[in-house]
Amino acid sequence: MIEAGPSGKNTTNPVDDGDMWECPDFFPLGAKYVLLISTMGKVRWKVGSYRNLQFTPEKEGVVDYGAYYAAKSMLDREGSRILWGWIPETRPEAEHAAAGWAGAMSLPRVLSLTENGELAMRVSPAVQQLRRDHAGFTGNLTQPAKQRAITDIRVANLAAELSAEFRPSPAKPAVLRLIADNGDTFAAISVDDSKRELNVNGILAPLSETTGSIRFHAFLDGSVLEVFVNGTSAITARVYRAPAGPLRLRVEGEPDVSSLDVWNIEPISKNRLTSPLCA
Repeated sequence: MIEAGPSGKNTTNPVDDGDMWECPDFFPLGAKYVLLISTMGKVRWKVGSYRNLQFTPEKEGVVDYGAYYAAKSMLDREGSRILWGWIPETRPEAEHAAAGWAGAMSLPRVLSLTENGELAMRVSPAVQQLRRDHAGFTGNLTQPAKQRAITDIRVANLAAELSAEFRPSPAKPAVLRLIADNGDTFAAISVDDSKRELNVNGILAPLSETTGSIRFHAFLDGSVLEVFVNGTSAITARVYRAPAGPLRLRVEGEPDVSSLDVWNIEPISKNRLTSPLCA
């Protein structure tokens, strides 16, 4: 049992004000218990203890600050807790009606707890089966060599996995841009260490306090961009643009990038882009 008081807000839909919780999911994880609820447009997590049929939350947060809802979990054959979420449309109804479909499922996420008792997640290692050609660098390369490697990277077919580790400059945000050949920005992902903030195309999420490098992981497939930082902050963005040709990478803000890996990945089907709006 867990109790919560009414919000006191006057709305026609109790989900919108948090008075009704959709898709509840309650399960043990590590030495704690986790409650997931979908309400007010977000999937919220609560981690705590469960004794005498009473759940007492100790920490809470948001699973994903972007287009992500109605998440439910399951156990895989190894006993790992796997989370699946619904990625709704964020474009006008007329546009997804013209495309012929709406919504998608997120990549499977493996749940765990941090040392501080926060919910953490990573994309299931099974997704690595989709990896194809690889580019990037690791190790003690000179800055010019790193820049040449970044300049040479191309993301084809709007389908890629990106992974990086870096230390942001204390004076400015670190920004990774995916850009078209004409210079237009397809997606901009920034990490502001001073504000403890992740920004993906204008969608904001707080970052947990860290004392080391930033660990960045992202997956692009058509109009879906799932971004994870340090395993505890996530944003799923919808990007309805179809750039001409492959995307390039540009790093801004003078971060110290220690490693960068980019894999073009095999899309789920050859005709998944079913409209000029990159559905």
